[in-house]
Amino acid sequence: YGYEFVGWGKFDSVPVAKFLLNENAVLKPLFQKRVLSRYYSLVVINELSAHQDSTVCQGDWIEFYNTSKDTVNLSGWKVVSNGNEFVFPDSSIIQPKGYLVLSANPQEMVLACNDAYVLNISLGFGLSAKKEKLLLIDAANYIVDSLSYDIEIDFATLLESGYKNIERVN
Repeated sequence: YGYEFVGWGKFDSVPVAKFLLNENAVLKPLFQKRVLSRYYSLVVINELSAHQDSTVCQGDWIEFYNTSKDTVNLSGWKVVSNGNEFVFPDSSIIQPKGYLVLSANPQEMVLACNDAYVLNISLGFGLSAKKEKLLLIDAANYIVDSLSYDIEIDFATLLESGYKNIERVN
């Protein structure tokens, strides 16, 4: 996520191009370093719980952590995941050194959380147990944090627990 595609080698000034390729053809993709948010590494995707079964009432959820000593206003920030998008409403904040949770079922999540603030709005989409790309994007449309995973075996074979969580460890 630190780079973005900007064009194809010598064809960078052509808005649309078709190529007939043969074994001698060489296409060189051009990338540039993506501008990251001023909040990069200050607010992180800390933990998530994906593709929960019906016995887990709070459903899928994403936990964010504010690593800084300042309150961060998340108004207008977005969580983007495989074509889905959640936009934080006005006055959404995350406290210094605090946690904030987005859940598919926030009313049940409040009962399960004792040290995190649960936003009282449904995430609105589920997370895959196998493969996901999550982006946290600030109100200026810059990437704050990202997380992706591609798991070849089901969570249940990784852990005997009913919970299927991925947690940041560094």
